Amino acid sequence: LMIRSHSCLIRVPLHVGLILAATALSTVRASSTPPDTPEVIPIWSDPAEDGVHYYHIPQLLVTRAGALLACAEARYAHGDGEKTDVVLRRSTDGGRTWSASQVLARATDGGNHVLPVLVQERRTGRIFFFCAVRDEGIG
Repeated sequence: LMIRSHSCLIRVPLHVGLILAATALSTVRASSTPPDTPEVIPIWSDPAEDGVHYYHIPQLLVTRAGALLACAEARYAHGDGEKTDVVLRRSTDGGRTWSASQVLARATDGGNHVLPVLVQERRTGRIFFFCAVRDEGIG
């Protein structure tokens, strides 16, 4: 997943890390030399800190105000059909530090929340959260 912002290029690989290139896009386009090696800053570096087995299907939203919002499925066991919540972390310093995980949607007795999506409405700046709900035990 690659997201372009006004001041930096952000790549989010499947292992839920964040790579920030400090060079502005205009500088990258104008220069014939490659930018410096990007710095790797993990969003969820230790899943065990939240009691999570692993994070799945990460997404990153760069808001109009420049904040980074990262959400992902928080899976408490390996495989589909197991307990799955959707969690969010926020960074206001370009991804250098992240807030503690907040649960956006918690698994219930009847189902799990999966496939999270964050969208910011252009006109108002309002942020919307969408996800699917699947029956417990269904992969």
